[in-house]
Amino acid sequence: MSHPTIDFDDFIGFSLEAAARKFHSTNEYHLLREKVEQMEKACKERFSENDYAFIENCFETLLEAEGGETEFIYLQGYKDCVTLLKQINVL
Repeated sequence: MSHPTIDFDDFIGFSLEAAARKFHSTNEYHLLREKVEQMEKACKERFSENDYAFIENCFETLLEAEGGETEFIYLQGYKDCVTLLKQINVL
């Protein structure tokens, strides 16, 4: 019987997605999401349509940077875990 192969990048991607789904089911996430929605509403009320579009682009850029950092840290966590397991002779 043949076992499907998965490459490490895919594994990390699937693992990160699963972790994100778990986070999205937490109360903390829902509270943060509510704060974001309130912020978006306040920005729409206070700024012109053009200014809001600029602000939205800025936030999207920040979120993209945060996403890249999150992926890097998640991958580093896996590497650190393997290193630790090797140091304590589990692997």
